[in-house]
Amino acid sequence: MSEEKEYSKRVFKYDGKVYEDPAPDMTPEEIKKAWQPMFPELANATIEEETDDEGTLTVTFVKRAGTKGAHNRRLCVKILDLRSESGRYYFRIGDGNDFEGAVKALKAQFGPGERNWNPETLEWDVPATEYSEKKLAKIFPNAEACFTILRSQLRMF
Repeated sequence: MSEEKEYSKRVFKYDGKVYEDPAPDMTPEEIKKAWQPMFPELANATIEEETDDEGTLTVTFVKRAGTKGAHNRRLCVKILDLRSESGRYYFRIGDGNDFEGAVKALKAQFGPGERNWNPETLEWDVPATEYSEKKLAKIFPNAEACFTILRSQLRMF
């Protein structure tokens, strides 16, 4: 059964911005997949469609909340200067292509009581636990290597 076009114009909305239809011959799902290199979090987004009184179809990509959304992907921002002290891990995060995304991911993975930001040293700190290591590994591509290096340094002393 083919679906008839019931709109005069189609626009796409994502993250508060409206975009003109980039390819009228593509389905919303195909557009979503095509945009994933620019917006990786679309991989788990849902699609909502609404037609207004003037016949404009607005296709909205909605980010899914939770651990399977954008916060579960590794970012191209790396951990720098990881150290362990007084039962906490201290680290800085480097400038990458998604620094703000890394900050949001840290805030999402670690609650306010678990993570701290020190603007004087530009360091984050989180509890020094295996659970924290797993959370950081979900966010940062170099986390596992950093913890391996840190453990070998700690064994030296």
